[in-house]
Amino acid sequence: RTHSFIIDTNIFIKDPLIISKIEAKNKIVIAAKVIDELDSFKANAQLKEVATKSISEIFKDKNKNIHRVKANLKLLPPDFSKRDPDNLILAVALMYKHKYGILISNDKGLHEKAKTVEMDAMTYDNFIATFVNPKKQ
Repeated sequence: RTHSFIIDTNIFIKDPLIISKIEAKNKIVIAAKVIDELDSFKANAQLKEVATKSISEIFKDKNKNIHRVKANLKLLPPDFSKRDPDNLILAVALMYKHKYGILISNDKGLHEKAKTVEMDAMTYDNFIATFVNPKKQ
């Protein structure tokens, strides 16, 4: 089965090479808000290197399966703020919900929001254990 992986900004900060760990058969979905956040992190001395490396990896697009997507705010529940960065990323994830979409994020609040709208979400560690280094049975 092929999946659509929607990668949150905090995952790129944890692992700027995350894209290279995803099998080419899967879609990699990058919300416009994630690129915006990574770009703004270049101004932060502590995050500049990792943000620049993450953007370079997205730009290289080696497996040619990266989709850069703007949020469809109509998919958010009416009580979710349309300006919240997490909600913008969630709105992108919801566009892939029925394409075996999985939101990868270490943000617990975003996980809770994802549960509210029945969107599959995984932490970085769960993603690595399930899709990168699965235990052979």
